[in-house]
Amino acid sequence: MKFDKKSYIKCLKTYSTTDIIVGLELVHSMPKQGVRSMFTFGENFGWIQGALDTLGLKYELIRPQEWKKHFGLIGSDKKQSCVKALELEPMLKCKGKRGGLQDGICDGYLIARYLKDKYETKGLSKKGN
Repeated sequence: MKFDKKSYIKCLKTYSTTDIIVGLELVHSMPKQGVRSMFTFGENFGWIQGALDTLGLKYELIRPQEWKKHFGLIGSDKKQSCVKALELEPMLKCKGKRGGLQDGICDGYLIARYLKDKYETKGLSKKGN
């Protein structure tokens, strides 16, 4: 799937005047991943950071181990992330056109939920959030 930069910027602009924190997963290359795909992945990661900086949006880099530990998912497979996300948010739209679970959507939800839980625990959430 190609990264749609125009749609991403359009979405980010709607939040650029709000006081939010974006969770950005701090990932790295893994064995047996292709050089080209990892280059593209890294390029997109840097592009996203630049877009967030340009729009003045705060973001936090989150290691996968952080959010997975929070939800008890260390050592589990991708399917378990989806099961956990749906347990927390049953209305989450995380199924593809063919009905399969979209683990990226589930992971994204869990990263956002991790940040929400983290800041609420620290007493930094605003009323109404």
